[in-house]
Amino acid sequence: MNIQDFYCIIGEDYDSFYNRLPDKNCITTFVKKFPEDDSFEKLAQSITDRDYTSAFQYALTLKGIALNLSFSKLAEASGKLVDYLKDTSHPDGETARNLMRKTGEIYTDIIVSIQQNAL
Repeated sequence: MNIQDFYCIIGEDYDSFYNRLPDKNCITTFVKKFPEDDSFEKLAQSITDRDYTSAFQYALTLKGIALNLSFSKLAEASGKLVDYLKDTSHPDGETARNLMRKTGEIYTDIIVSIQQNAL
C-alpha cells in the first residue's frame, strides 16, 4: 500500500500534505512515526485526572501534529477540545470526556489504519 492509498482509506486529503512536502518517502516516514508520539495518551490521562491545564497543552500539541500530517478530522476534534478547555475557567468533566471520546475514536482509527496497512 502506498501513502496516497492510506490517506484515501482514512478519508483525508493527501494532496494537502504533498503540496507542503512534495516527498512521498518523507510523508510516509512522518506518518509511521505518528503512533510513537505520546500526546494522546497524556491528554487522555490529564482528562481522567481532571488536570485541564495539562489537557489543554496536550490537546493543542495533538492538534498541531494532526494539522502538520493533514489529519483534518483529528485536528478538528482535538481543536474542539482545545477551544473548550481554553474558553472555560471551570471545565465540566462530562463535556471534556465527551470531547475526548470523539477525539479518541478518530485517533484510534488512524492508529489502527497505520498498523493494518503496514506503512
